[in-house]
Amino acid sequence: WILWRRMEATVRLLENEPNLTVQVQWRGTELNLLRSREEPVERFLQRLGLSCSKQVSKLLSGPDKKKAKKEIQQMQKKTKGGAEAGVNTASSVTVALFDANDEKVAVGMPVAEALRRASHMEIEGERLPISVNPPSVQKLEVFGQAIVGCPLSALIRCEFCDAASFKLKWLTQVAAGAAGSVQIGLGNILWVPQAAKGRTLSLEAEPDPSIVVTSRSKATQRVGVVEEVPPGWPDSRVKAFGPRDPSKIRVVSFNILAVPYARTQLATQIMYPYCPSPVLDYAYRQPLIGREVHRLDGDIVLLQE
Repeated sequence: WILWRRMEATVRLLENEPNLTVQVQWRGTELNLLRSREEPVERFLQRLGLSCSKQVSKLLSGPDKKKAKKEIQQMQKKTKGGAEAGVNTASSVTVALFDANDEKVAVGMPVAEALRRASHMEIEGERLPISVNPPSVQKLEVFGQAIVGCPLSALIRCEFCDAASFKLKWLTQVAAGAAGSVQIGLGNILWVPQAAKGRTLSLEAEPDPSIVVTSRSKATQRVGVVEEVPPGWPDSRVKAFGPRDPSKIRVVSFNILAVPYARTQLATQIMYPYCPSPVLDYAYRQPLIGREVHRLDGDIVLLQE
């Protein structure tokens, strides 16, 4: 547990909302607090101190409890005294807020104002920088199943920044079953290469160097193991279209079988009884549809349902 990741505090504070949220990364754990913006700062610090004390108890009862106890004792020797904005009770650890001049934030003010003034907090002598409304990834999503030769599309939703502030990187294992990763694509769309077959695919949102980097400004989405494209009738249909005639316009009409209809009794028992249930899932069919429409190479494409 010595190898703690970056310790920090991030605050989500909007003027039109009565509550604020605080996320604290401390000693390898994530603490989340939802508090009224008008709550006195000393009450907020007490609540945070109690939450931290629970984390200390977990560490002291865990498999590395001897090592944890030794490090906690070392940190307690460095803890600053004072009772202005700190909390030091038998049931909680010491927590305090400090401004950019390293002065303690005074008690009595609303927690929203105190957090805006503060540059960092100290928990048991450990310094955690505070970021208010930092650029955050709210959602990172990949549509479709990873299949060789098929397209995948990704969506990123952000708060306090623009989606363009993030670089989307498609990564696979260096080799099946091995550690490490290699980049195979950039951007919202990936055409899965043959070389990725059998390897785990993931998507990573990397923040632009110009934005504040916190735990909220990073995200990774595991897509899954890349499968081979199934052989069969699509190849015959594409072949039947023949080569393109530049003097003619090619029109493609394609019924994609809408998601609600794919799970009806008519679809599963009468129209497609030969299809295994997973094959009817749109997450599986969507990349295959994209591949086939692309191969049909129509000037005009009409999709039904």
